[in-house]
Amino acid sequence: MIELPSRQIDRLLPFYDPGMPNRAMIYATLEGRTPGRAWVDDLDTPSTCVVVIHFHNLTFYPRRLEQAWLDRTLPRLREEEALVLSWTPAQRPGLSLPLRPEEVYDRFEFSDRRPTQAPAPLPPGAALRRIDRALLARCAWREMMVRAHGSEAGFLQEGFGLCLMREDEILCEVYAVFLGANCFEIGVFAPEAHRRQGYATVACDHLARACEAQGHDVHWSCEQDNLGSAATARKLGFRRETAHQWLVYPRNGAC
Repeated sequence: MIELPSRQIDRLLPFYDPGMPNRAMIYATLEGRTPGRAWVDDLDTPSTCVVVIHFHNLTFYPRRLEQAWLDRTLPRLREEEALVLSWTPAQRPGLSLPLRPEEVYDRFEFSDRRPTQAPAPLPPGAALRRIDRALLARCAWREMMVRAHGSEAGFLQEGFGLCLMREDEILCEVYAVFLGANCFEIGVFAPEAHRRQGYATVACDHLARACEAQGHDVHWSCEQDNLGSAATARKLGFRRETAHQWLVYPRNGAC
């Protein structure tokens, strides 16, 4: 298990499947847009690998995975830091996890968006504003965006977001966070006082159309029991729902 220099991480692109769940997240790192770390079995001619992106320390194994590599690397990685393993049991037949996760989050990824012909109208008195440095400083998800991109400048360069606003008040924040494999992962946050009023659907529709106008697909993911988020995804016209899991492993000795 040898750490690969970050400047060489694109060498691992052939190991991953662009149809996998969370593809925008892992490919954003493989394509050099967002930070992460990678380990291989051989530095010169690797035959397998594992990649950990900075966002939640999400951990991704390649599409072809041997039990011995999983058994060797997952406990080793957990010695350094807590991990969240992106896992699809149906794509891992015959493999067993060497460690029991502390928590399991059952999730959906939504894709294959078929939007209505007309953009959703903005609420009366509301306007959309692109997130710049000054507006980002006011956003609830600022720290998450910085963590995902490694810096504030990284987010402003590689991702983008919109705020639905009424005068100077933020009604909701929407983000195109990761761009990888020609796909943006999008997400939304609305303050409690502004939820269940349709703001998220309107703002996300406009954000998704901006991504699609640039030639990119958009994906949406959430926990399966987050009924509001799943309902928003369906309103936005996503047709395909792919089940997968996030498995949480605390750092060894942290419990």
